[in-house]
Amino acid sequence: MALYRALSLTTEKHFSPRIPAMITFSLSPWRLVLLALCGSLIVLGGAIAAIVALWQPSSLQSILPGQNTTALFSNVTREDLRQWGDRFPVLRSVPDFDGRLELGILGAPGGPYGWILSSPYKDIPLPDANGDFHGQDVLLSDSGVMNLMTGKDSRLKTNDVFRELSRGISPTATLIYLRSNADESLMSLPSALRPFVHASGGLLLSKEGATARIRVFGVTKDLDGSVSGDTPLSPPPEMTLSLAAPSQMLDLSLANLPAAEQAIRRGQLLKKINDTLGGEWSMPYDILPLLKNPATLHLSTGTGSGPSFAFQGRVSDMRDANERLAAFHESIRGRAGAGSVTSRTFERGFTSTIVGSGPSQAQERKYSLHGWTVHETTDGGRSLVTAVRGRDIVIGNRKEWVEDIVADETPEPFPSLSGNPVAGGALSPALFDQWTTDMRGSAGWPWLSALLENGKSLVWSVEMDRNVLTLSVETRNER
Repeated sequence: MALYRALSLTTEKHFSPRIPAMITFSLSPWRLVLLALCGSLIVLGGAIAAIVALWQPSSLQSILPGQNTTALFSNVTREDLRQWGDRFPVLRSVPDFDGRLELGILGAPGGPYGWILSSPYKDIPLPDANGDFHGQDVLLSDSGVMNLMTGKDSRLKTNDVFRELSRGISPTATLIYLRSNADESLMSLPSALRPFVHASGGLLLSKEGATARIRVFGVTKDLDGSVSGDTPLSPPPEMTLSLAAPSQMLDLSLANLPAAEQAIRRGQLLKKINDTLGGEWSMPYDILPLLKNPATLHLSTGTGSGPSFAFQGRVSDMRDANERLAAFHESIRGRAGAGSVTSRTFERGFTSTIVGSGPSQAQERKYSLHGWTVHETTDGGRSLVTAVRGRDIVIGNRKEWVEDIVADETPEPFPSLSGNPVAGGALSPALFDQWTTDMRGSAGWPWLSALLENGKSLVWSVEMDRNVLTLSVETRNER
């Protein structure tokens, strides 16, 4: 009380000469405290109102148990779920609904499955609700599902496999997570990609716009480098293939085969190279030195004169590369020109026939284009064009493709999450269908097959980031 009286006298003494008594009274300490408290309550109330207005229900990945979750379907329509009715018959009992909801399939190992349906958005209602989880309405296939939800198991979003597979995926993307075994995960990839990951179970499919992704959990191979993107060529090739480490990736793709089978595969590859490039070339001495660094191959099978191709890459030893390019041009120049046949008849009816060859009809041209040195050799029916700038080289048999490559400084990026894919390319719908033949019947096939419906070319990439291999595929209009 004494302290209060002292404060009051001090306040009145200090302010009374200049401030009216009414104001002096309002500035007493107790009044100040009351005003501050009222102001705080007003601010707090506004904050609570804003939070309530912004509140959204929890996503199922925050609700589902990590161990007992067999599958998660996020941002899916009822039609999306129908596509999975054969794999999960329990989905046939899900009622029709509008918009995009979330559904989890739960089941203990060896036990029956059940589902839980939830809306991650407050403005998209459930078709019905027969339960709640921590105050959030849910629709359950049966009451036994809640028993699997309420254990002490950690939630799905903290599960190591799910966390790795979902990392980088947009929360607005359609997402399907499957607790799978290693074999099932591998079968969801084209066979050409399977040697690059030791799958351990866990598969995630996502789709956003025109891009679909398949992600497999496991131990990925350690590869150096990355590829940038696709250079548009006119006319478009049937196939483009870019590899970060072509020679290393070739070895890995054959590593699991018996030695005899490896030799056969390498021989088949070399024959295709010789048929395309012309001449007889050695794989270890002529071809592999060009495949140590990131490289891209553009190819069309063509008709009549053979396939059209363009190869672009970077070499480590430019002197060695120049010698090899010169040998390639020499193989075109060295072809015999038009032949001649001379027949003679001698006395007593003796005849002879002399078959000769004329000089080579090869024509050569060297010129500069966009800072590149271009060398063109033709022999009428065959052509070879090479371009060099620094340690970058281009080799092809179609002049317009080589000139498109040297003119394009900004290739269109491949679809990727990290921005550093180790492989990528573009395929015509027919070749993409062939590339994915051995995926038929897998969990990932319906995800990709829908992209073939519009008849556009498909651009793809492969990323290997920590414990996840990601295949991204998208449709793309020609530039």
